Amino acid sequence: NVFNLNTPLTVSGGSTTLTVRCDVSATKPSTGTFVIAAHQPMQQGGLTVNIDTASSVPAGSQNVTLANISLGTSNSTTAVNVRAIPLTITAGSNGSVANLTGCSIRNATNQDVALSADTAITNGSVTTFTLTNPFLVSANTSAMLALICDVQPATAVGSTFMIAIAPSNVTATNAATGASITPVAAVGRGPNGLPASTSGTVVVTAAGSTPVPPADD
Repeated sequence: NVFNLNTPLTVSGGSTTLTVRCDVSATKPSTGTFVIAAHQPMQQGGLTVNIDTASSVPAGSQNVTLANISLGTSNSTTAVNVRAIPLTITAGSNGSVANLTGCSIRNATNQDVALSADTAITNGSVTTFTLTNPFLVSANTSAMLALICDVQPATAVGSTFMIAIAPSNVTATNAATGASITPVAAVGRGPNGLPASTSGTVVVTAAGSTPVPPADD
């Protein structure tokens, strides 16, 4: 059962307690019980964010998927526009982000078209991929974006790239009103059904080896 509020309830800087009140029929047996379970509330513009990274990619790869970013509006009554994706990419084990070139955000289901300009990576700092046009996630659905890069042939085998996202820093707005919303990290399972995560590590393997892409469902 879903209880629709007469007016939106704003909760800021703390908590709010709601009370469920009902009339109980006089014919209900005195030994009867009611089990009440609360689920996540529906919001006017809510977005959950999850990231899954590739396990490995070969040196010299072109247009390879390093990570999938899952976006979910399962608890939102309105569609959400995503406008920018901030990622922190940190090289390790003799790796260098200079070996990641042509990096852009694309629709995971249509990787032929870039949704952002190619963006240079800054090691260990937030790199913001600003989308050319807002990416619409319809209410009560999920969608997936992909981080696509070229991995230069000179990239050291065994080097790593840790990719992390801070969900609250994803730029998103209520598609109906334009109001800013604050995305949150997925809990338990992400919008794609995989374990919730906000970071992962990609290992570079020898040129010609088979990449192990991020899971997509």
